[in-house]
Amino acid sequence: VSNETNETLFEQDFSKELNKALLPLSIDEDHICTLDGGLKVIGDSTRRRGYYLNQADWKNYTVTVSIEKLTENTQIFVGTGLQGVSDKSFSTEKLNLLEYCVGYGNDGTGLKVFKDGKEGYTMGDYSSSVFAGNLRACYDEPVPAGQEYQVTFNYGGENGKSIHCFYTGKDGVKKAPLDCKLESYNRDIYHSVTKDSDKVYIKLVNADYFDKILKVSLQDLAVEAQAEAITLTGDVELLHLPNINIKEAENIAPVSREIEVPEDGFEIMIPASSVNVVVLNLK
Repeated sequence: VSNETNETLFEQDFSKELNKALLPLSIDEDHICTLDGGLKVIGDSTRRRGYYLNQADWKNYTVTVSIEKLTENTQIFVGTGLQGVSDKSFSTEKLNLLEYCVGYGNDGTGLKVFKDGKEGYTMGDYSSSVFAGNLRACYDEPVPAGQEYQVTFNYGGENGKSIHCFYTGKDGVKKAPLDCKLESYNRDIYHSVTKDSDKVYIKLVNADYFDKILKVSLQDLAVEAQAEAITLTGDVELLHLPNINIKEAENIAPVSREIEVPEDGFEIMIPASSVNVVVLNLK
């Protein structure tokens, strides 16, 4: 349903013939069967199975799905903002997608984010390592089998700049609500910043195959004029080779250099396929 006009953009009764706009995702006739009240999907532990709509021009809408969880190991995924796929294949190479995951591992409920083919923001200082975002933005609550759930994902909100997700069970109580800003975080450089009593640590990852220039602005932070920049990178052909360093042949090793840090900030070149740490000394 459109958040702007309240118009129904798409509707499917799964006990009836499927709309041809619904495209199969890792599913064929062996994985589905029709029930009196809907469609039974038989999944496995290696991939998501179901259907998707390739409507990249839809921007501000609410998805509501009614689904019954039949077995304990079932996980429910409701996605919005899908871009970067074709009608012929659900390739993840350029995939952009937000997923509200209900009962992930049976108990976990939270948000997953895919940007340009990569699952983002699931490692680092402000994530659960399973879901995106801050640790407090996910829930550890059982999602029992044998009952129907209604999952709601508002993609855009009142101003088109926020998302709101929740689900309800047989008691009708809203559970696992998530309210987030709909913004592109860490699109070009994955980063985090931490501080102890003496230093500030800026961690920067460039996952692309080309160099980038990054401007770091310092506000209300008094640091020394010299800082250490540590970079770990290597040739592209070595990127995915395991155990790349062997005795007397260290192909990839961290390189440290000193950089100047003006009071208002500095620019730094982030090499292709690299992990970087800038260590600032507090005054």
